[in-house]
Amino acid sequence: MNYLIDSTFKIFLVLMLCCSVAAANVKDEITPQLNLPDFEGKIHQLNDWQGKTLVLNFWATYCIPCKQEIRDLIKYQEQYEQHGLQVVGIGVNEDHSIKTMSLLLGVNYPMLFADIEQPGNEDILIKWGNNKHMIPYTVVINNQGEIVFRHKGILKKDMFKEDILPLLKIK
Repeated sequence: MNYLIDSTFKIFLVLMLCCSVAAANVKDEITPQLNLPDFEGKIHQLNDWQGKTLVLNFWATYCIPCKQEIRDLIKYQEQYEQHGLQVVGIGVNEDHSIKTMSLLLGVNYPMLFADIEQPGNEDILIKWGNNKHMIPYTVVINNQGEIVFRHKGILKKDMFKEDILPLLKIK
């Protein structure tokens, strides 16, 4: 019994060490460039939102968890915009589908397009640290322009509270 507890504890410590090292190293990475169009065809770059905490959310219309997550992102944008939060959606399938779904869902933040089936966009998820091409996928960039958080899957409310809220200018 003690052996099982000792082994479990050692595994836990190794996992915690690995996770803390990975999280610490995220900040040292170079933030990739972003040059993507919105609904009107205007090209946006990260410096369009300079000084804000960015939540880049990669998603697709065929992804049911993505649509569920967008509802929370809409609320976060509404509630924390005045505190320096800027959510930016990046749709990874056809722009007409992304535009239609964004309108249906009532998205209140910028929506950009990067159809991964089109030349030049096929590696955008890899470029942003998602070599498995999982969506939804979220990258958080602090107001100094550094990547501080990445998450594959739905961004849960407790993650938002623990990893994003502390980056905002809330008094």
